[in-house]
Amino acid sequence: MRTRFHVVLVVLFSIGATRETRASVVTCDPSTALQTCINNATANGSTPGTVVLVPSGTNNVFTVSSLIDLPSNLTIRCEPNVTIQQSANIRVQHQQNILIQGCIFDGQGANLYGLILYSVSHIRITRNTFQNFGNTAIPSDPGGDWNDVEIDGNVFTNAGQYNVNSAPVQLNAELGSGGSSNIRVHHNTCSNAALYTGCLHFVASSSRPITQLAITDNTLSFGSSSNVSMGIQLFSTDNTDQSFQQFTIAKNLINAIVIGSSQPYCISAYGMRGVISENTLSGCSFMGIELIGSNTSVVGNSLSYAGPVRWYSDGSSRSNVVIAGNSITQSYGHAVIVQSGTNGGIQDGTIAHNILDTPASGDGILVQTLSNGTIRDIHIDNNVLDMPYYGTRGIDSEGNASQVQIENNRFVNVAGTGLFLNSGGSAFTIRFNNFSGSGSWNLNYGTSITRQVENIVNGSCCF
Repeated sequence: MRTRFHVVLVVLFSIGATRETRASVVTCDPSTALQTCINNATANGSTPGTVVLVPSGTNNVFTVSSLIDLPSNLTIRCEPNVTIQQSANIRVQHQQNILIQGCIFDGQGANLYGLILYSVSHIRITRNTFQNFGNTAIPSDPGGDWNDVEIDGNVFTNAGQYNVNSAPVQLNAELGSGGSSNIRVHHNTCSNAALYTGCLHFVASSSRPITQLAITDNTLSFGSSSNVSMGIQLFSTDNTDQSFQQFTIAKNLINAIVIGSSQPYCISAYGMRGVISENTLSGCSFMGIELIGSNTSVVGNSLSYAGPVRWYSDGSSRSNVVIAGNSITQSYGHAVIVQSGTNGGIQDGTIAHNILDTPASGDGILVQTLSNGTIRDIHIDNNVLDMPYYGTRGIDSEGNASQVQIENNRFVNVAGTGLFLNSGGSAFTIRFNNFSGSGSWNLNYGTSITRQVENIVNGSCCF
């Protein structure tokens, strides 16, 4: 057995006071049980401590065969290639001030969790590998609050339930006591395509919301077979914008590997006061970006061979969304959808400065009400729609949308129809658009147009 003890002086600063605490640093190799190392470093959880895990010759595997509960004020660092091989869970429950760095957690394919974070604060999980877990690697099971939690620089490989909508990281805040806040998930890599499941999932409600959630700079590869599967999911259990507030989903690289009749989403998010920006998405054939929310910007994203960007509302009213500056090429189905479902309402939206490669079968921009949904006050301006396929529609209005302004858009290589306005629409304004191609400029089947002026069609002015 090799266990080395050191004592270091830890100085903790707080407002108006300074206190000193002596903390132990314990170095252990696999001949010492991990629980014993933790107990020795923290005096059985009563003092701060650091555990450094090192190999012993060629043996670099620590085994965990029974539940380990980590105490507060603990640091665990692993030297390169040190593996914690689990046949039981490791749990952080009602604890704080914990750092775990540089370890390989291996679930050996068993149906167990990796590192449970249940009602915790001031936690950082950084530069670890979580692999071969038959369930979520970092869950909040059964549900609890995360406050000031950072998950960064980790690698997740084959961690989650097979062929269901699960993920290696999942917070169920709606099962906590009061909500979660200040969560940063960044620079992680997820490789879950072989399990046909997702990567980063968060669930909340209006009474137990998640605020200040930032998901950035991650590289996610997930799979979908015969199921719904999501790369990043922010889901509200009570269909409210208040479930997620002040969220950021930015600069992520997301790719879906799809087989069979599946429904892969790159990003699906409920919420308000959010930003979804500068993500690069591919392969998510059912949905590229789905937003069910208000007061949010979807800007500067790049989608190729993916499903549409959709702003959706069903059973609630949502408003003030900007979809701008996105590049969408070779989309499956439509490129951009504004859609209101049963008892849903959408208003005060802007779709602007997007570059849309209209798909072979679908619309560039679809504005659609379903059942008794409503849409009003939508501004569609300064978009470029490339439409080389016969039978496609550049901007399509279906249902009873009202007060829609279509201005300063460029329709190029039009082989289908630039504008297709179905019955039921009212108070549309159509002006300053530029149309070129052999297809139809405007097919109107009953939409009431308040103003239609100065549209240029194949160089001729003005319609």
